[in-house]
Amino acid sequence: MTFEPLVHNEAHGFASVSWIAAVFDPVFARLEGWAAQVEDCASQPECGRTTLDPLIETLVRTEFADADGMVIGAGFVSAPSFLGWHLAWWLGGQNPAGSALPATGIRHLETVEDPRDESFRDYTALE
Repeated sequence: MTFEPLVHNEAHGFASVSWIAAVFDPVFARLEGWAAQVEDCASQPECGRTTLDPLIETLVRTEFADADGMVIGAGFVSAPSFLGWHLAWWLGGQNPAGSALPATGIRHLETVEDPRDESFRDYTALE
């Protein structure tokens, strides 16, 4: 795929919007599918970290296996009122933060989930 610079001419502007939509629409469609699966899991009384995390890992591993994929990190960020302070997040092989990745090229992002710990980060306050 080649990059075409954006110009202020209406005909070319529409072509650029189409190009951008062709790149991002499939990503958002996958996210909608993921959301439906997570919502289904969350609606079950037994849903918790032990059932949700493997589901999320399966979804993101499939995404990272896509050679043309653009996703370098993906997962689930829980609202504190749902599972407490919990992230189920993985980094893919193309993520610059994943320089020490295992042979699979994917690693789970370890986080501090206890708000009393000095290393805790309140992800609800992040962009």
